Amino acid sequence: MNRKEMYGYSQLIKLDKFHEIVKKLYLDKKISSEDKDYILACAIVLLRYYEKDKSYKSYLEFAYFIILKYSLIHHDFIPLFDFSVNFGFYPIAKKIYDLELVNDMSFNMVLSSSRLSEFEHNNYIETKEQRRGRKKVLKDDAEEICYIAPTSYGKSSIIVDYIKIYGKKRNKIGIIVPTRSLLMQTYKTIKKIGISRKIIVHDEMYNRENRFIAIFTQERALRLLEKHETEFDLIFIDEAHNMLKNNNRSILLSRAVRMSKAKNSELKVIYLTPLLENSENLKTSIKQTVKSEKIYFNIKEPDIYEFKLSGKTFKYNRFFNNFYQLDYLFNNYLKYIVSNSLENNFIYHRSPKKIEMFTKELANYLDDICLTKKLKEIIELIENYVHKDFYAISYLKKGIVYLHGKLPEIIKEYLESKFNDLDEIRYVVANSVILEGMNLPIDCLFIMNTHALNNKELTNLIGRVNRLNNIFTDSENKLNKLTPKVHFINTEKYNRVNSNMENKINLLRKREFSDKVENPVLTNFDLKKIKDAKKRKKSKQIIELEELVLSQDSNINKVYVYLAKEGFNSIYENIKKVSGIIENRIKTITFSDEISILEKINKILICNIGNIVDYEIKRLEDIKTREFYKYHIENSHKLSLNQNINNMYRYFKRRIKEGDSKFYVGKSFGEIKYDSEVYSKNAREVYIDLERKTNSELINLAIVKLEMENQFVSYKLNKLIVFLYDFDIITEDEYHKYIYGTTNKTKINLARFGLSISLINRLEADKQLKNIYLDKYNNLAANKDFKNYVNKVDDFYRYEIMRNF
Repeated sequence: MNRKEMYGYSQLIKLDKFHEIVKKLYLDKKISSEDKDYILACAIVLLRYYEKDKSYKSYLEFAYFIILKYSLIHHDFIPLFDFSVNFGFYPIAKKIYDLELVNDMSFNMVLSSSRLSEFEHNNYIETKEQRRGRKKVLKDDAEEICYIAPTSYGKSSIIVDYIKIYGKKRNKIGIIVPTRSLLMQTYKTIKKIGISRKIIVHDEMYNRENRFIAIFTQERALRLLEKHETEFDLIFIDEAHNMLKNNNRSILLSRAVRMSKAKNSELKVIYLTPLLENSENLKTSIKQTVKSEKIYFNIKEPDIYEFKLSGKTFKYNRFFNNFYQLDYLFNNYLKYIVSNSLENNFIYHRSPKKIEMFTKELANYLDDICLTKKLKEIIELIENYVHKDFYAISYLKKGIVYLHGKLPEIIKEYLESKFNDLDEIRYVVANSVILEGMNLPIDCLFIMNTHALNNKELTNLIGRVNRLNNIFTDSENKLNKLTPKVHFINTEKYNRVNSNMENKINLLRKREFSDKVENPVLTNFDLKKIKDAKKRKKSKQIIELEELVLSQDSNINKVYVYLAKEGFNSIYENIKKVSGIIENRIKTITFSDEISILEKINKILICNIGNIVDYEIKRLEDIKTREFYKYHIENSHKLSLNQNINNMYRYFKRRIKEGDSKFYVGKSFGEIKYDSEVYSKNAREVYIDLERKTNSELINLAIVKLEMENQFVSYKLNKLIVFLYDFDIITEDEYHKYIYGTTNKTKINLARFGLSISLINRLEADKQLKNIYLDKYNNLAANKDFKNYVNKVDDFYRYEIMRNF
């Protein structure tokens, strides 16, 4: 907001009548006929200022708020229709016309409505800005372009449209996404369009194809580029704002872009994000030019509420930056949440531990719902496939699901799909797993914790409520969803002592926000602004390592370059020093055939190195820890989820019986502070006492711990195993046995498509592998017999199969 706009607002606030009417609109109160004429005239004045000077964007937003609220409160949609036609908010105008919300349409209104079909795209009416932005992105011949648009404004459709139009000219296309869940969601989207080429979701699926679409996380994209003689002609970077962060995955993402550009000087890069102010902040070289197309206006204007510790509730006016107290009190937050709940409610917590605590509390507060036949079936399936004591079962009986990153992935995705499908499930309690790419039907948002949520994260979170396709593709009048309900809930239990979210809410005053460039590799990163000496040193190291990784100097120690490329600086404090030790061990240590992979990892990469900063990796020095992971990896491949949960439960019981009940679970679920070599300066709660847990608690801890261990194996331990394979310390068969649990090439190829080995084994037992084949583009396909088989199996098993087809 510029100074002139700020001055204009300060003058408006001084107008008592204007202020009082705006307050009534905020509080959803009807106004008199005289006040209607006055406030709509004020909106017209604001619009005229905007038309004279397009930099007065907030004036257009304010005028839209006035007109939208007036129309919804009074069911008088003529002003909203006229505004929507004149300022390009065409989906609203089309919905008003289709639903006949205006009784006596004038000739001009009918004429305007007839032209709205020109803005239809993929069975959806676009805003004027949306259509302009999409067309410019598709037509722009710039090497790099960034499409910045609010959540649910069709960024994913840009990918589909571009591939449809230019796919024949671009043989090797990469789509880089931040999460595995989004990877599979994107895979399904791309597969639906019937593209005539191989779709790759794992770097090991590449088989020297000249034409492919690779849907990868940044880690897999880098492995493809580094280990194969191939390149990309076009890459899409989804959630591109992640490049600005200072973490290992952001460094890898920027490296993937740099390496792609180095391999192909004619590469086209399209960045997609809802959360970026300046596309130039994505640059990794001063020679780059990143053009941008930005959607400024969001046709959703949220209603923001704050529930105070006192029980009072306030509603926030972002235009005047003040709060209006509402005339009701609630004696507890649970009553407030239930009283203000709508059809589909998202309750945001930050940590998995708090998610589980709150879900239990909410479930105890709610009455059981009437269980439909479908819901009973789902509960029975979860009892069979997971465990009868899984917390989610009792919560489903209250119409609740909970999601966090420590739940087994298949369970998390299945529960998410049930929230999507079943009206009986009204509540989802979750954390940031829902932020990137998950398209859930959410009508109302309750924010229970604002720690580490800046204005960007808050805006993205709020953008998940009432997605536009849910508003405009429905046959009913859902225009009230253009004012999504967002409640900030102050509690000392789930936020902090003397909880007060007012300052966080104030961040929502402006829709625009400045970028914070924290990635040292990016051109606009300013090292001089880093005051902390340790952080400055770390940033310098990152810059040096990235230059080393991208250099072609063959004289540099091969192990050193490898450790830098694969992010081993998160394991070792000084990878240059460690690389010499490891190189010497590779040359001098020989292993007999009976030595296990984990023993080889210890001898080469861990034992007596003394430079390890990752405690989870350092634990592998202990023979008991190595034995545990050997056992865990073998079971994870051959046993079902239910069997693995029961195995982990029995392991807990054995530890208790042996008097060894102090058990490491990490920060997410830790309860006991543990003073160790790693945590000596600041002991943290990373352990629990198994003996203090009930059997039901141990089962649910087993479910969580299984996923923790799977993530440790996938993201950390496998990195060490790949190192051994890349340096010929283990054979290909040894590598496959540990990564996939088999040396069978057919099963390994299916696993690379995303099927778990336990799923493949079950399909084999049911004689279904013969019904699965690769089509002429080497994509996974199945015959009619397989489809008939899938239709006959239970819902959970069907979901597990079909997520990969």
